[in-house]
Amino acid sequence: MTLALLALLEHSDRSVLEGFLALAGLSPPEGAEASFHYPAPDGPPGAGEIRLGDRRIRVAAVAPGEPPPEFPPGTAEGLLVGGPAPAGPGGLPGAEEGEPVRRLSWERLDRWLEEAAAVHDPDTRTGFLIRQFRAYLPEAGITWFRGFDAEELDRAPRAFRELSAFHRRVGELFEQVGSGFAASWPLLRTARPEDLLAGYWFRDYAVGSGGGDFLRVALDLGAGELQIALWFEPGGGAHGRLQLALAEEGGLSRALARLTPPPVLRLWSAADERHIPVGDLDPSRIHAVDWEAYTAAVQVARPLTDLAGEGLPDRLAGWTRALLDALAPVLSEVVH
Repeated sequence: MTLALLALLEHSDRSVLEGFLALAGLSPPEGAEASFHYPAPDGPPGAGEIRLGDRRIRVAAVAPGEPPPEFPPGTAEGLLVGGPAPAGPGGLPGAEEGEPVRRLSWERLDRWLEEAAAVHDPDTRTGFLIRQFRAYLPEAGITWFRGFDAEELDRAPRAFRELSAFHRRVGELFEQVGSGFAASWPLLRTARPEDLLAGYWFRDYAVGSGGGDFLRVALDLGAGELQIALWFEPGGGAHGRLQLALAEEGGLSRALARLTPPPVLRLWSAADERHIPVGDLDPSRIHAVDWEAYTAAVQVARPLTDLAGEGLPDRLAGWTRALLDALAPVLSEVVH
């Protein structure tokens, strides 16, 4: 880290070095020619040195978890970037009364470099070097919490109240829809309380007798969608019939393609998840999939804006029925 920091200071505009020293609470260079040395002559391991005329500043930059070097006493000033020390008195970044080593946190340095990057165009050498150095910091494990701004904190309680009210309204919708659905399929699962903050609410209905197939109706705020999906458990009859029907260029693919909006095939396993638009399906893609390794679903999704207006429970039931009708060849031995 020390070598990368010195390279940034050496090859950038002089203003970057001057700003860096000022940020660390060190006096300005006063026009002296700067030279950079790594490792520092007679310095601790991992430290470099900036020379400004007769002035010597030993610099060490340590990543989280690395022990800071021991700066030996002498005529050179010391500057440690990173390390565990808190900010010192008077607003200085880590200097204590009479202490020969100044300390500068990565957060303060990176915030300052962020401001400097806004001044220097990325096409200039200095702008490029600043951005390159900042991009390297997370790779070295150097991150920091950016904090909350006042507007964000002001909005959060109001946003939570609005989300809670929407959550209650979603519950009312599921209550209305559920009475009709439950007549055909028993309620299998329902949304958990933590789904309020996840922005995902669902109801699952068991399809068939004793199997793991189910119908899920969900509102996903992250995707901005109402999702209606039929999920089929590996090893079940409907799961196998779905594979065979999709592997043949026949009626099921055409029936699904006629749905509006077009559905997607979802394949889920603990290792990965795939979303394949029905229009992109062909027999070769189905044959290439290790079908038994996935729980499969056919899902239709509508934007949340489609939920506005009257008669939503009836419309939702109609959208669900259209999906069931299209999947009738697969469900023929499951849904009666």
